[in-house]
Amino acid sequence: FEKPLPNVEDLLEGLEHENYQCEVVQAGRCMEWSGQVRSWKSAAMSWCRCTALRPLGGCDKWLCDEYKLPTMRMWLEYPVIWGCLLFLLLSSSCLTCMPNKMARMTGILVTAVLSGLVFYSLGLWGFTFLALPLLLAHCAIVYFRSHSKSGVQSLQTSDDDNE
Repeated sequence: FEKPLPNVEDLLEGLEHENYQCEVVQAGRCMEWSGQVRSWKSAAMSWCRCTALRPLGGCDKWLCDEYKLPTMRMWLEYPVIWGCLLFLLLSSSCLTCMPNKMARMTGILVTAVLSGLVFYSLGLWGFTFLALPLLLAHCAIVYFRSHSKSGVQSLQTSDDDNE
């Protein structure tokens, strides 16, 4: 079998690093320990103490105090994601401007799905500045097109009735 590269950690994205250490030892047993866990998406800290010992050694029950926080990154740090999602959103805009009603509705559906993806990947600020304006514009286009065509059709119908 091959040996892994010594710097394989540097090559992988998203590894979780865990560090635990015993804080209090009694009779060769760890009675209290603390730990830290960090990854690209979250960080956690734990402190635990044994509340019930096993008769033959070890701990049967731990009482722990744990904290977990998501890792926050500034939304401007994602230019590739921004570029790709903006391209996809603008591409779906082309569908909304089509004369076919089915294409317009498909454009809104694609934009809504992409808006959810933007919210998931870039958070609230990315959604607010990137997806929400386009989503509102798509809805406005479809609304005004449907109402303007029905108005034109009703005028044509009434003109036909008068003749």
